[in-house]
Amino acid sequence: MFETVVPKLRKWVRLLAFFGGLAAVGFGIYSILVEPLFLVPGPAEPTRGIEAELLLIVGGFMWCLLVTKI
Repeated sequence: MFETVVPKLRKWVRLLAFFGGLAAVGFGIYSILVEPLFLVPGPAEPTRGIEAELLLIVGGFMWCLLVTKI
């Protein structure tokens, strides 16, 4: 029984982790779209207000890539 439970459990954990990464990417994109870029102070650095969201998007994509390779 243990031989059949572990692969199924591993599959579901990987699936949930993958969807968690997609949710993080979606949240990052949504939070960028909610706040228009013209409201960000300072014309010198247009990405000043969204670096956390960009990091979340990149991290989410890297997490999804890692989960699919395990």
